Amino acid sequence: MQSEKWKIVGSNLVLSQTDLYNLITPGRMNTLLDFMLGCYCAVVPQSLQANRSNVYISHLRRADFRLANHALVEETTRWFLRDSPLGSYHLVWSTSPEMNVFLTSLNYTRNLCGSTIMNRNPCDWKRVGLSARLANQQCIYSIRKI
Repeated sequence: MQSEKWKIVGSNLVLSQTDLYNLITPGRMNTLLDFMLGCYCAVVPQSLQANRSNVYISHLRRADFRLANHALVEETTRWFLRDSPLGSYHLVWSTSPEMNVFLTSLNYTRNLCGSTIMNRNPCDWKRVGLSARLANQQCIYSIRKI
């Protein structure tokens, strides 16, 4: 998307887990959100799940190039660490090995990937129709404000 004066090169929708639950979505999007919420619940400690407002999720992030993607995550992380309550979690999806290095440099932990071998992997994107090649690249990362 662009005009004569500017061009959008990335976007990032960050919602509390409660707000994500309240999104009204029909059909396939609803299935996708159910899948993602199951994955989020597997990543966030059980003790925090009762207080969903302390879990923030970068959802639907899209950038046309690596530096814009880094800037979106870095700025969101900065605001999260500054403004969220102590003990809060921020969850981020990523697909590339290069992003693993970047997210680790920001103190994110890689929690689960589509390729993680476990009984019924809750973050295996093949369950919602993604090809095995793409599903195996999807990883979820977290950072906790302490």
